[in-house]
Amino acid sequence: MFLLYAPKSALISADSLIYSGYKIITFGPCCLIAYAFIRQRKWGRYLLISYNAMWLVYVTFALIGESTTEPQRLEGPVLVVALIAYMVLGGLIALVFQKDVRALMSH
Repeated sequence: MFLLYAPKSALISADSLIYSGYKIITFGPCCLIAYAFIRQRKWGRYLLISYNAMWLVYVTFALIGESTTEPQRLEGPVLVVALIAYMVLGGLIALVFQKDVRALMSH
């Protein structure tokens, strides 16, 4: 939506191009995953597993980096958000490992 509704002059600046590229790289695979799940494609399972695993690694890296630089900031709200992220990402990975989902997405 950012790319569709942003003024053209805002998209030309270097910072905006980096931001737009980041958005495409971050959210582009989500569209592919949704398409693969709707069409029941086998590669969608693998894409979801790898994409969510990368996010789990990133969240872990961010938590470790935060705990080493500023351990006093790593308190309740940050840990709750991290725990929710782990549960959602890990839950989706666990979901696609179930036999029914594997059988459904074997095309």
